[in-house]
Amino acid sequence: METDQGLIEAAYLIDAAGRNSAFVPAAGHRQRNDNLVCVLARLPRTQAALQMARLEAFEHGWWYAAPLPAVATPPQVVVGLFADAAGVHEQNFSDPDVWVRQLCETRHIRPWLDLDGGPPELSVYPAFSSLLMEPVGQNLPYVAAGDAAAARDPLSSSGIANALGTGIQAARVAADALRGQGALRPAYMQALAQDHATYLKAHWKTYAVEQRWPEAPFWRFRNARIRRGPEALIQSKSEGAASIFVPRKIASWIEARAVQPQRQLDLMREARQQFPQIPDERMMLAIEDLTLSLDAQSGFQAT
Repeated sequence: METDQGLIEAAYLIDAAGRNSAFVPAAGHRQRNDNLVCVLARLPRTQAALQMARLEAFEHGWWYAAPLPAVATPPQVVVGLFADAAGVHEQNFSDPDVWVRQLCETRHIRPWLDLDGGPPELSVYPAFSSLLMEPVGQNLPYVAAGDAAAARDPLSSSGIANALGTGIQAARVAADALRGQGALRPAYMQALAQDHATYLKAHWKTYAVEQRWPEAPFWRFRNARIRRGPEALIQSKSEGAASIFVPRKIASWIEARAVQPQRQLDLMREARQQFPQIPDERMMLAIEDLTLSLDAQSGFQAT
């Protein structure tokens, strides 16, 4: 491996470089479930602040606030605005003045804060959920742990436990590869995938509790449900259409491929081959966004 300090050679690599790790096995990828980011600041706290964390939803995402230990001088609260990257860009939430104005509209967090000290210093951090997907049947001298293997939304409060657990298991995988039979790695990868699937079910169920802004992109992205059956006959809706569920490049691909009527299942299969980094549910929701169901319009019964 080539680094700023020169070439590093190792018999086995444990990837613990986090969500933005640059290490990906050949022909592998990280499947992203969302594009959540956190715009974070430390602010002086008032006497009203309790020694506990608070969460508060708003139209474009949610706020997090937690007082730092009382030994800090002056006493402070760490405050984070969580929103999708596109929402942060469109609403300009990385601008301190905009961030503070939005913060002032909160009901449960604003009373904790002293905002008389001028514009805060903001930092932006990735907070998306993702899963490392590797080629089947390759037993590489590499294993990922923590967020590099399976990153979780901070709302789940399971990131530290996941990092510790996968770190222990990744060490066992490496030891088995170097001194044993090398049988632990496939089982570890399968367990990661199963655990991530369980996490996602709980994750989306938690977000579905909030129903005040059903059409806001942030909440619709997390609450939308698939409505069509796989046999539905579909066709492109309109030229240049976009979807919150996939990047514009993929939306354009869907539009082009669905110019001619076809079954949704067939388009989905082709899309999965072309864009394996997009979760199946997101791809199916994007196809529903970007196409019309001809069955409902013409009474055609797909076979």
